[in-house]
Amino acid sequence: MDWINIMLGAGIIWTCLCRIKRMSAASTLATVRYSVSLLAAAGLVLILAATVRPHWHDTALTFLALAMLCVQASTSRLWRHRVPEPFSRPGGLDEIDSDWLPSITGGKK
Repeated sequence: MDWINIMLGAGIIWTCLCRIKRMSAASTLATVRYSVSLLAAAGLVLILAATVRPHWHDTALTFLALAMLCVQASTSRLWRHRVPEPFSRPGGLDEIDSDWLPSITGGKK
């Protein structure tokens, strides 16, 4: 189980560093920069808890959950009115698979 936490922590740190590399004070809101940095720190704590401080395990999970909540909260403004453009399907509802649409609208199954 420890190796899974090490790999997950490393993955969290890697993805955060990829985002941090593209951020700047001029182009990115401070709350987003701090949230992503906090998430990277939580990934490090997860690795430390799995390797040198096993008694930190509960604290590491709490810290990770807090960091994830901060990222969700800081990016929530993107979701306020609609799905953000990069996450949207191209086109409108007309292009969605016709077998899938009735099941979400309450039609035939």
